[in-house]
Amino acid sequence: MRRRGPEPDSEPGVGGASAATRFDDALTDIAGYRVVRRLAVGRSAAVYLGHAAPGGDTVALRVFHAGTAAELIDREIAVLTALPSGVSAPLHDVVSLPDGRLCLVMERDDGPTLAELLSRRSQLRAGEVVTILAPLTVAVAALHAAGLSHGAIGAAAVRFDANGRARLSRWGSARPLGTGAERTKTLRAEYQALGALVHELCAVIDADSVAPHELEDLLGWVDGRVGAHPFLPFAQELERRLFTLSRALAVRMPGEIAAGDPPDRVAASGHGTRGTPPAAPAQAGDEPDRPPSAWRRWGVPEVAGAAAESFGGRGMTALRTALGAALRRHRRPVIVGCTVAAALFVLAITVLPPGGAPQSSAEQSAPVEPAPTDAASTHAAPPGLQGDDPVLAATLLLSLREQCFRESSLLCLDGVDDLGSPIADADAAGIRRAQQSGTAELPAAYDPASIALVERNGGAALLAAEKLGEEANPASLLMVRSEAGWRLREIFDY
Repeated sequence: MRRRGPEPDSEPGVGGASAATRFDDALTDIAGYRVVRRLAVGRSAAVYLGHAAPGGDTVALRVFHAGTAAELIDREIAVLTALPSGVSAPLHDVVSLPDGRLCLVMERDDGPTLAELLSRRSQLRAGEVVTILAPLTVAVAALHAAGLSHGAIGAAAVRFDANGRARLSRWGSARPLGTGAERTKTLRAEYQALGALVHELCAVIDADSVAPHELEDLLGWVDGRVGAHPFLPFAQELERRLFTLSRALAVRMPGEIAAGDPPDRVAASGHGTRGTPPAAPAQAGDEPDRPPSAWRRWGVPEVAGAAAESFGGRGMTALRTALGAALRRHRRPVIVGCTVAAALFVLAITVLPPGGAPQSSAEQSAPVEPAPTDAASTHAAPPGLQGDDPVLAATLLLSLREQCFRESSLLCLDGVDDLGSPIADADAAGIRRAQQSGTAELPAAYDPASIALVERNGGAALLAAEKLGEEANPASLLMVRSEAGWRLREIFDY
């Protein structure tokens, strides 16, 4: 590869090579990978496309600039090695170059960034937004569970892999989460950035693919959770709510246009739609804004074509014109059909008795058996759980929780613990142990008279309580309120 010096008009770390990186383009081989070309240059490193022996893998080689702080390099390596699977492009190896610089051998993500996708497409289908955001919410939750923060969540930090899956990138700002109030502050900032990304994507959703009020409800819920006090992470609930908008659809990359798509669904990208080879025909139900194919089986192709234009945003004029022309050509059959239908209707209301068919005496005397009750009905939620009094709800939930343990019933816990919460996992494990041993393990009991509200914000409430017993140790109850009513999320003993 020919050596090139720095470009005098280029900004270091952005478009050209700085003095610290002027020898990067002389690299021809790194750790057994042949350097094909340079992919990008950043403030701390340059990324190259590396290729193994013929038939081998293609990787991304991230070479840190000479003079990059060792602390930054160590932190990035530590973050990448600690990341759960699927969060980012995996790190394969760390090698040292002859001049002392370090290189990270990583899996290559071939796709564009989300920012590049949004700059090329003016609209996305709701299903595409679900496909983008759902894995990101899972990745954020897994990242935080590993004790790490990303620090730069946004469209530019999301890159698509070869399979079209959105993954986080740009780990230069990643940090440990910390503890206490600092941890809560960092988590809120991370979810605020995630919420801003949700807003950005929902703003470009095709209006024909989702009801406007559903988007408003989702965005209002996200904003409420980001600003809630006390703050609670909500990645799992956000993922569930995303899938209520639409089923997931494959993300169409720039230049890909599905068969039947109207041209104005894709933003001008410098290539246009003419000359672009159409993609494979979309599957049934893949395009919510296309007219039903059954229209074409009614023998009026002109009407079906006009309806397609109407659904494509050209108004109802073409539909009315085509329908009128079709009716004029088939006026006599239409008049005869309407006359026969009217005659049959008059005959039906004249001959048939009102009120439906009479019941036989056997049917009238047959006893009615009560409907069987399912297992869930034995644990019906008390009315107090739906009310606005968290103290009353806490008293009821603690009593119901003890009853669940006495009966060793996992089903009973569904009406007590918040799904996916720490206390739900702990209680389920305790009941399973009791089921295996045959001996009920009762949870700690709390004095109902000691329960008092400490803080409440929206659907979350923090309460104080004292254990029953000689020591009367204090405890805190964290509860959340949803459509199903109040539920326990965590109990903190001191």
